[in-house]
Amino acid sequence: MISESDKKKTTTIFWGVLLYKAFTMLSGSRQDKVCFLLIWIYIYYLIKNKLNIKKTLVLIIMSFLGFYFISSIGAGRVNSDIEFGGFLSTINTFSYTIGSSLSEFGSAFNTLVLAVKYTPFNISYGYGLSFVAAIVSCVPLLVARIPLLADKTIFITQLPGSIYHSLGGSFLGELFYNFSWIGPVFCIFIGSILGKSHYGIKNKDNNLSNVACLYSVIGTAMFLYVRGYVTDMGQKIIWLSILLIILKSKEKKRSSFN
Repeated sequence: MISESDKKKTTTIFWGVLLYKAFTMLSGSRQDKVCFLLIWIYIYYLIKNKLNIKKTLVLIIMSFLGFYFISSIGAGRVNSDIEFGGFLSTINTFSYTIGSSLSEFGSAFNTLVLAVKYTPFNISYGYGLSFVAAIVSCVPLLVARIPLLADKTIFITQLPGSIYHSLGGSFLGELFYNFSWIGPVFCIFIGSILGKSHYGIKNKDNNLSNVACLYSVIGTAMFLYVRGYVTDMGQKIIWLSILLIILKSKEKKRSSFN
């Protein structure tokens, strides 16, 4: 979508991918897809197009329906007896819908509390090994074969299942687990990476769609990291970077040949 110059094709790609992602959410897995769509919608409405009154209204309506859709799927996961047609009946107010949707990220604080409470009294500090595991994960199945790294991919699994049951990840919890109270300092670097990704996507002087593509994936990963683990993004970013480096080198060779 970033490299497409035809407006009709861009619009077709945008809505096609959006509907596809919405359909795949029916499986109950929403976290990564919501983060992807945040960047996807941002690129379409604020990078590829200019907002006007009509597009703003469409965006507001999409957001409103999206909140209902996300919370409806959540209701279905909690109560398997609820049929899809009756999801909306479980939602009473718009404020409840907003809160239910945002709780997907808010519950990350529970993981942070567990990290502070049980590290290092019940589990030892990770000392940055979670990030080493993220790099090593670029080789499929390799991390699971290294005992020193295997437990560091999802640090709360070192606790009894009754404690961490149904909890997701948290970049705040993971930073504390790895670096104790020095962990919050690393939030500065995460914020700077997200800021650089934003600039890389919108920079009109770039003229390289593959660079904007990389920044888009990094931006998505940073959003997902709020509610995930660093190992969730390692393999994806490393292999995409390698692919884009190859494409960029081919572009340079082609331009020098011409």
